[in-house]
Amino acid sequence: MVIWHVIAVSISIMVIMFAVISMNNIRANFESFVGQEEIKQSCLIVKGAVEKAYQPSDYSSPSNATLARIRLSMPLKIANSDYRVFFVNHSINVVLLGAQTNYTCPTGINVTFSGSISGGPALVEWIRLDNSTDLISIAQVDS
Repeated sequence: MVIWHVIAVSISIMVIMFAVISMNNIRANFESFVGQEEIKQSCLIVKGAVEKAYQPSDYSSPSNATLARIRLSMPLKIANSDYRVFFVNHSINVVLLGAQTNYTCPTGINVTFSGSISGGPALVEWIRLDNSTDLISIAQVDS
């Protein structure tokens, strides 16, 4: 009679352990998926601001002129990790620090890009330099 109780308790413990291990695996996969989607969304937010700010024209300025400014409210963290957004050539790169995960989205705009942010309020600017070249910059701003 005691042996059946031992077997029943052992099987119950194994079922509980299996459930806990399975749920942890599902949770880890879900967190990874959500993190990837948040990275993509952050890249598209910055890309949308760049495309909205940059409206090419024949305007020529005798000095550097800021032609557009867009303020962004970026998430402080992505998937509970710090991240960095910066320009590489003519693309926007979002890197999740610590997780070695990144996402790149091309802008399709042939101008000079500069700056980087690490979450929180940001400012995207289109600047026409006095030599008629265009500059798109992104910078962290205070709340």
